[in-house]
Amino acid sequence: MSFVAKSFRVFVFRCCKAITLTLVGVLSALCLSLILILGTQIGTQWLLSTVTSYSNAQISYQQLHGNLLTKIHVTGFEYKNGDIHLNISDLKLSWKPQKLLNRSFYLEYLKLDGVRVENKNLPENEQNSDHALEQGFVLADINFPLNLILNEISVTDFLLITDPKDKPFLIDALTVRTDVSASSATVNIIQFDVKASEFEISSNGKLKLKADYPVEINSDLQLTLTDLPVVTSKGIIKGDFNTLAIKQSLGGDLQGNVDISLDNPFSGLAWNGKVNIKQIPVRLLDDSIDVKDASFDLSLVGEGDMNMAVLKPLTANLSNGEIILTGQIGWLPGRGLEPPRPCEH
Repeated sequence: MSFVAKSFRVFVFRCCKAITLTLVGVLSALCLSLILILGTQIGTQWLLSTVTSYSNAQISYQQLHGNLLTKIHVTGFEYKNGDIHLNISDLKLSWKPQKLLNRSFYLEYLKLDGVRVENKNLPENEQNSDHALEQGFVLADINFPLNLILNEISVTDFLLITDPKDKPFLIDALTVRTDVSASSATVNIIQFDVKASEFEISSNGKLKLKADYPVEINSDLQLTLTDLPVVTSKGIIKGDFNTLAIKQSLGGDLQGNVDISLDNPFSGLAWNGKVNIKQIPVRLLDDSIDVKDASFDLSLVGEGDMNMAVLKPLTANLSNGEIILTGQIGWLPGRGLEPPRPCEH
């Protein structure tokens, strides 16, 4: 081998070595910078400040402890963007970044307390959503690159304000535990609990984010509305986003069962089914109705949609006879509410 060729090989080798060492150094510096930003309290504070400066939103907080690679605790968090105003008195978050090596995002907990959300444009958005539902929409398959594990999400003292003149929507406590399989696109709802002054919901089940989104939910509901009967409902909701079957057993002040089928629940909401009420407390009835043993049976078979309910028929068994109502109930343009008419008694 000539001296020139040998020297050229040495030169190329040294260049490749220098380039490799430079790339390793740059990558190491980037990794170190990322760790310094996400893994330290000062870096996390700098990141929040930088994100705020490059967006239209205003983000502020009173205190921040921890970092984004392990645990973080924020108090007095405030977010403003146009008509949206979010306040969180206390925010705690913990996740396990090492789980990313196993293609899983693992959220150990996200705890929010004292949440206040104000959105002045919500009524307009709701109108747009209603129009979109009337037009119908196509469900898209959702593919997750990672398995998603939400070990605990809890929200306490949640308040939603859409109009200062209206009563705000308040939730005392919300707890969610779920995981999502990336391979099967299946959401496993381990726990979904909601507690408020007028209702409580506890449910679990599965939802597949493919095709028509098949779903099966076990539900447990309690309603304690003012001046209305206390109602508990327990059963199953099964089907997909084209047809849902709802089967519930009623308890509390109303004893009975519900068996309803919903067609196109997100576009028109046609329904048909039957409701049987075996017991109604006497305190809920009109004084002119003579009842036996403080209760009577009520059976409703009907169908309809979001604007109309057709009864065929509604039967009430009283202590001194029977009432059968047929007809339709609905809000008709220019005519208001049209009640059913009695056909036998």
